[in-house]
Amino acid sequence: MAVNCRLVLAVAVLLCLWALVKAAVILKPSIQGRDKRRVPDKASMGHWKHDDLKRGFTPSEKYAILEKHNALRKEVMAANMNRLVWSDALAEHAQDIAYQCNLEYSEVGVNIAAQSYFYNEIEATKGWYEEKSFYDYANDACQFGLTCKHYKQVVRAAATMVGCGITFCPLMNSIAMEDVYIIVCSYSPVTAKGVPYESGPPCSHCDEGRSCSDGMCGGY
Repeated sequence: MAVNCRLVLAVAVLLCLWALVKAAVILKPSIQGRDKRRVPDKASMGHWKHDDLKRGFTPSEKYAILEKHNALRKEVMAANMNRLVWSDALAEHAQDIAYQCNLEYSEVGVNIAAQSYFYNEIEATKGWYEEKSFYDYANDACQFGLTCKHYKQVVRAAATMVGCGITFCPLMNSIAMEDVYIIVCSYSPVTAKGVPYESGPPCSHCDEGRSCSDGMCGGY
């Protein structure tokens, strides 16, 4: 009888071990799938990119950002809109801010955006500009409960320089987000009050010493 009990116990133990092994085999792929980042095929992402070591923009990305800024600034048909040029000093400042991984960072003359897991160097600028629909130029005011400060900074006519930075943040310091790109652009000179530009025919009121170039005030 004792032998039979030991035999039954041994069989039960073996069955339990076998069940545990099967469970581990079944669960392992799901655990790996959860932990492993899934990156869509690059071809399907168009101009969106992923690089979790991203620290700063490449020369071609800087050029694209600058061109997008000037194209959007030109669209407002301002009398005194300056053409922006790239500033490495401002880019360094923007990069320092990006490293903080803080979307709630606030500074006059600075725009910040977050893109989740993939980044596109010009989409942040486009997103800021799209706040135009929330802005009332006649009253120099945003719609109630909405922000338009990023738009105003993009089209701030007095600005003559811009520099931008980017970094990949596995974890954010200000909000509960993971795997985020922080894109920061810094502008100079900084003016924070009043309408961002003077409405009127392009180049009809450029600053002294600046000449008209393709519908914008540029050069000294």
